[in-house]
Amino acid sequence: MVVSTWTTMQSHFLKDNRSVYKILLIIHVDDGLAACSDETMYKQFIAAMSKNFDLNNSGELNWFLGGKVGQDREKGIVRLSQEQYCMTCSKKF
Repeated sequence: MVVSTWTTMQSHFLKDNRSVYKILLIIHVDDGLAACSDETMYKQFIAAMSKNFDLNNSGELNWFLGGKVGQDREKGIVRLSQEQYCMTCSKKF
């Protein structure tokens, strides 16, 4: 995996190997999220990253940084909700 082909937007990284497959990597402090449209490419990426970092695979993504994540793979829809985070904040004030 060649790092020079990554484009970056602060903590978001996108790997485009000039095919239909892409990897999206989002990092916030010590939390990260990787998504890919190709299982083989994803496994290769995780194997490469595991050589330098301790990674945990938490399985299907349901929560990330306090936000609820809902997915409909058939329709290609990802829903993000911060309702729980907002409720927690409102209780503090």
